[in-house]
Amino acid sequence: MPWLWTLLWVAFAGPGSSLDGRALGAEVDRIVSGHIAGTGVPGVVVTVTEGDRVVLTRGWGVADVESGEPMDPKVTLVRIASLSKTFTATAVAQLEDAGRLDVDADVDEYLARVSTAGRFDVPITVRHLLAHTSGFINFNSGRVSRSAPAPEDFERFIARTMPPRLHAPGTATLYTNHGNALAGLVVQDVAGVPFAQYVRDQVLVPLGMANTHYYLDAHQPNLAQSYEVDDDGNVTSWPYEYFQTIPASAVHTTAADMAAYLMLHAGSGRVAGREVLSPAAMERMRTPSATVHPALPEYHYAFAPVAIQGHRGRAHGGSVPAFLSRMVVFDDAGVGVFVAQNAFGPNVASDVIDAVAAALPSAPPQRVQPTGDGKPTDGNALVGNYRVLDKHETAAFTRPFAVLAQSPMTVRLDDEGFVEVDGKRYLRTADHVFAAEREDGGLDTLVFVPGEDGTIEWVHENRRSAYRPAWHAGRELQLGAWLLALGSLLFGLSAARKPHLPQGQLWTGLALAAVVGATGPHLFALVLDHGQPVYTHPLRLGIPPWVDVMRWVPRAVALLGVALLVRPAMRHRAGVLVTLGAALWVALEEYWRAPPPGLS
Repeated sequence: MPWLWTLLWVAFAGPGSSLDGRALGAEVDRIVSGHIAGTGVPGVVVTVTEGDRVVLTRGWGVADVESGEPMDPKVTLVRIASLSKTFTATAVAQLEDAGRLDVDADVDEYLARVSTAGRFDVPITVRHLLAHTSGFINFNSGRVSRSAPAPEDFERFIARTMPPRLHAPGTATLYTNHGNALAGLVVQDVAGVPFAQYVRDQVLVPLGMANTHYYLDAHQPNLAQSYEVDDDGNVTSWPYEYFQTIPASAVHTTAADMAAYLMLHAGSGRVAGREVLSPAAMERMRTPSATVHPALPEYHYAFAPVAIQGHRGRAHGGSVPAFLSRMVVFDDAGVGVFVAQNAFGPNVASDVIDAVAAALPSAPPQRVQPTGDGKPTDGNALVGNYRVLDKHETAAFTRPFAVLAQSPMTVRLDDEGFVEVDGKRYLRTADHVFAAEREDGGLDTLVFVPGEDGTIEWVHENRRSAYRPAWHAGRELQLGAWLLALGSLLFGLSAARKPHLPQGQLWTGLALAAVVGATGPHLFALVLDHGQPVYTHPLRLGIPPWVDVMRWVPRAVALLGVALLVRPAMRHRAGVLVTLGAALWVALEEYWRAPPPGLS
């Protein structure tokens, strides 16, 4: 029973550590109790460890509003979503430690039945997958299911839905659930057992995490119900849905179980006398290695490097309808923090983690060491609007509008000639490398990467990458072209409906068909995605076949329109407008169309 030794450590931990358990417990209680009272969030669990002792593990509020079941840190299961990615990385580190896997080798050397071979000569490595720098974009359609996926379906799902690569590995950071899931498939193929079984046998069991699971029944009695809290404090329950990117998304655990996991990653790799990761493996996980640029704080073995009140650490957050969670390990202090709440809404995690960081011995904030006066030597070459790679970058048909709707990263020079990004001033620290101090004692890093012709092609701000789009991909030009296509169809429809036009009925029908075929799928996605988190867009449960059929209608109208306009009797302004509008819409869809998902 892992919770038993957790309680014993809480009761008998000595006072000689840097963290005062009673004082910290009182401060966290004040923060969490106030959060619940002030926001309406139903329940929160928190675990704090230091070295091999549990400083705090506690629950507040309720796991189920209707029944009043309390949030019990020992037995209440919470979904930790993307914190699951660190379990994948832990499994990778174990296999690497055993000499069975090289994180810098081509993943195709380890994948038994699928291949990532594609448009780029640079191979994808496991390091790329864990760092989100593999070049894969996102494809969330069908990633969610209302029925439990079977373990044997995992590989088939990845093979069918793996998003395409639009960038060479090591070019940019783009957070993708499928990338970490593919790393999980590597673990499965190398180990020769199902992924979840490997993690259970080699990570969870040695750590005593008996209440931690990947595959779980939605009606599990100890599973907390999740909710959404609006700005007025109204609480609405959220139905359980299954995520099929299992390694990246699917862990359920308790606060007490997470104590052992925190001790593992904030410590030496040995917990309760059992070595789960060797000292060498722990050193590799803590020593950043660059895949994009050596100055960038990239994801490393799935963790993001952070600095909180001057204390450096590694962190990961999680969000799955409708749980929020966060984990931080302060390596130098040997301290780990886990926070989870069973609701979307105001998140208490940052306040709790800040309180723990404040309880540690004070650490000096990081300071920028500028080169010269900190101003760029080629400032005008850096300025511009860059298109950000983010979770909206999808292989689905909604890609153009999802991408164009996002605000660009704006780089400019301020009145004194310093680089400014979205209002933040950066100082030059090296060639094309800049840094800015944060209020939390950490640094933000900005790196510009030129293309082969010397023109700046990419800009990276920490783990956010953006590229300079080609002139023909500009936001204003593209949006104007889409509006022109739709406007042409609508004007053609209006012209065709004039009573004196003999061919009006035919052109009216074609115009209506083109408008419905062009806009219908997007309106359908907007309605179904409304209120859903962006990492499930579009159409999380899958794209219905009729949507693909509708998307072919404008193509048919364009072809038929050309055939009709060849006949003199059918020539009319209405027909020209309808045909041009349909053809332009199709051309724009082809311009934005990504390669289809799937692995060979």
